[in-house]
Amino acid sequence: MDFRKSDGSGRYIFREIPLLFGQNNLVLKFYGPQGQFRQESHPVNIGGRMVPEGKLWTRFSSIDQGENIFLGRNSQTRTHIKGYRGFGEVFYGLSPRVTLTGSLTSFMSDTQERTLIGKTGLLASYFGGSLKLDLLADDKGGFGIQSAFLRNIMGWGAQYNHVEFFDFRTDREPNLKRKRKLRVNRGFGRIFLELSAEQKVDTFDVTRYEYKGKVSGSINRFMLTHELKANYGGTGDLVRGAFLASGRINPKLLLRANVNYEVQPSTDIISISGTMDCKARKDLTLRMNVIKNMIDNKDYVISQSLLWEGQKAGVGITGSYSSVSGYHVMASVSFSLSPDSNGGYSVNRTPSVNNGTVNVRVFLDHDQDGIYNSEVDELLEDVRLENRSEESGENGMIAVKGPAYRLTRLKIDENTLPDLFMVSPEPVAVRPRPSHINTMNIPVWETGEIEGRAEPGDLIELVEDGKVIDSTRAEFDGFFLFEKVRYKKYKIRTKQQSQEVEVNKSHPIVQVAWRDTIRMAKK
Repeated sequence: MDFRKSDGSGRYIFREIPLLFGQNNLVLKFYGPQGQFRQESHPVNIGGRMVPEGKLWTRFSSIDQGENIFLGRNSQTRTHIKGYRGFGEVFYGLSPRVTLTGSLTSFMSDTQERTLIGKTGLLASYFGGSLKLDLLADDKGGFGIQSAFLRNIMGWGAQYNHVEFFDFRTDREPNLKRKRKLRVNRGFGRIFLELSAEQKVDTFDVTRYEYKGKVSGSINRFMLTHELKANYGGTGDLVRGAFLASGRINPKLLLRANVNYEVQPSTDIISISGTMDCKARKDLTLRMNVIKNMIDNKDYVISQSLLWEGQKAGVGITGSYSSVSGYHVMASVSFSLSPDSNGGYSVNRTPSVNNGTVNVRVFLDHDQDGIYNSEVDELLEDVRLENRSEESGENGMIAVKGPAYRLTRLKIDENTLPDLFMVSPEPVAVRPRPSHINTMNIPVWETGEIEGRAEPGDLIELVEDGKVIDSTRAEFDGFFLFEKVRYKKYKIRTKQQSQEVEVNKSHPIVQVAWRDTIRMAKK
């Protein structure tokens, strides 16, 4: 759908990507300069931020822009905006269809003057779509109005935005006075189409128009994207386009090509670039990259990279030649440190910030209370979780690493427990957090059996604290059996009678001896 290159500080931003009303599942693919690759998935729900009635949601953030905390070097991005920036937002559900919103923002403007902006508004769900209305005001006396409407119309996702500012300045568009924009998009199987038209009027009463069309599609293993943008008004007319192709010839060879061209004021190809990634081995990647500028001095850059991905670190070497600056050679070593279950640190080649760690302590719960007590309970070694290969060590810990903030299912693999009569609780779910270790205790309990005889076909119930936790029927010879019963006191009952029993370490197998009241009652 779109592509970007990160700037000198590593930041990137996608503006105006064509999202549909409702649930959008976006995939970000990152290609490093030496053949590295990783992928992230992000669900985005458009028009779905309605807060349940009577509930209050909040969000706060802050950043100190323009300064790099390492080496005292200035940031290479957005250097005209510096200083501390704070943001707070609240959402309150007035009804199932209406949400009240409010926010407060403090930032340093491009004139190095601190500005405070307050906003209040409504989110509503009516007419089969989502409506938004915001009123804004700053501490300089300016104010503004923003409105938007999103809806699916005959299979098309339609969005209309309208903005009116009255002596109101924002840090992104300080000279904006009025803006109107209409955007429609739709998917046709493997093809996605977006069309938009925008009108902007600035504080100098200059009107500018922008028309944009974008089509994305997939053919076999290749993804194709073409964008054409036309700008009219202001300093001059400009029509430019971009084409991107990306795909795999085979699982080991990835090709990408990008062409930027101009239609007006002149017809020219601005630049072309191509990249080839080849997976020579499972841990070895080769990359070749060519960038050619087709106008002005027509400079070009050719680079070749070799990346080795070990268990603990990644090592890369890149050699490049530029027609402007000559030869360059760069070597890099990348790794991450993250706390482990033994109180130390583990070294990995993948970024730890993308993952979280949960330490699972597995212990034999002798007092059956579900809480780990070092004086009573026993740590278990060589135990695994279901669908995982990591085993618990001497401290009973299993370090579980998973995607940050994603629900991760944890369940003891009972086949790895030291005794067949040991059981563990039902599965639990946790959300690992980056740079923070959660410790979860999972008890393991010893069990026994309850067996006996009743009338053939009788229903026998196992009762704990007045609640039926299991049941079975007597076999043709009257025999019945309850397996893997935790050490506790129970009641065994039929329609005719009941009996108290206790399963414990001294008596793990309990035989029920029914009294003769059943037979006497029937006689």
